[in-house]
Amino acid sequence: MLADKIVMIGATAVGIYDLRVTPFGSVFPGLEIHANVVSSVLQNRYIIHPGWGALFDLIAIIIAGFLLGFILARTGVIAGGITAFSLGTVFIFFCQYMFSSQGLVLNLVYPVTVLIVTYTAITGYKYLSESHQKKFIKDAFSSYLAPTVVKQLIDSPETLSLGGEERTITAFFSDVQGFTSISEKLTPGELVELLNEFLTEMTDVVLEHEGTVDKFEGDAIIAFFGAPNYLENQAEVACMACIDMQARLEKMRARWREEGQPELHMRIGLCTGPAVVGNMGSKSRMDYTMMGDTVNPAARLEGVNKIYGIYTLVSDSTRHAAGDSIVTREIDAINVIGKAVPITVYEILGYQGSTDQNLLAVADAYNKGLYAYRNQEWNRAIIHFNAALDIDPQGGPSKTMLARCNDYKKSPPPKDWNGAYTMTSK
Repeated sequence: MLADKIVMIGATAVGIYDLRVTPFGSVFPGLEIHANVVSSVLQNRYIIHPGWGALFDLIAIIIAGFLLGFILARTGVIAGGITAFSLGTVFIFFCQYMFSSQGLVLNLVYPVTVLIVTYTAITGYKYLSESHQKKFIKDAFSSYLAPTVVKQLIDSPETLSLGGEERTITAFFSDVQGFTSISEKLTPGELVELLNEFLTEMTDVVLEHEGTVDKFEGDAIIAFFGAPNYLENQAEVACMACIDMQARLEKMRARWREEGQPELHMRIGLCTGPAVVGNMGSKSRMDYTMMGDTVNPAARLEGVNKIYGIYTLVSDSTRHAAGDSIVTREIDAINVIGKAVPITVYEILGYQGSTDQNLLAVADAYNKGLYAYRNQEWNRAIIHFNAALDIDPQGGPSKTMLARCNDYKKSPPPKDWNGAYTMTSK
């Protein structure tokens, strides 16, 4: 029975204390370890680290790190964690299979460690960079954006294109009437206090309507609606902001009147159209601002208010985009400096359904006069403008057009006159 056999004799009883710890169990007879060694020699089956093991380890490390990094860059922390756990589990089972069935020992530690380190490093970096980005957005925009808009940018920073993008916006320009003469009557301290109060109240209205304050230039406010946040009805919202600003300013004038302070009147110009908005300037100093052909008409319209004695003028593009919720009256068609095509301008009267009936009656008479004026029917136009003045004796547009009709009666416009008034200054 024992011929040509290898026989091993030894004790396996527990009390002999010849029990060893192996990868296959914590209680393994020492004699059986020797038997396994003999069996491996006879069958030429050894547990080995293959020659290509080092190359395999390197490839596994590179693939694990690259694949996890690629996925983490495009997913969140939870999805990345699931991916890292799945990759680690698959690799462990693969190594276990190679060991059990093929007797090959592959390195588990390095590839799994790479997964852990890569996940931790990229997750930590994303957390720090996103925190920095959110802080940057909050610090950069909280001074001239509504809190709701700042939150929207923090939650969806991809909506903010740093450097500039083309958007359809409504540009807003305002200025205080006669501010120079008012400032001469006040001390510097009183002037700053009055101006800060005015700018604070007006800015609050802009932000309440989710507009963006571009900058302040003395008593002037430059703002726009429709960037960086999207407003589907931005022209209507901009007009609403103008109505609310003038209403709030009227209440402030009543209080200033009681306190014996100067009363401020604000002129506003609006224009809707394409513009480039974004961070512009130098590398060391940038402003989130607007540029384009839409911006200049808005600035011009603010000044055009002086000619007609009114306070809120909008372009025809704004008027049509605002819809029927805003009541306006057509004032004139003008040729502004820098524009070859006449712009039809409108005065904002108020909200639909709550506009004063006298204003509507004035607007009706004025529109009839404007129609006659454009047809060069000067006498008929004068009748209608006078009718408008009978209702509102202080009506600036009616006075302006009445004087213009009397001038044209004496010196008619050229034959190619298109009914537009040419601005001679900005």
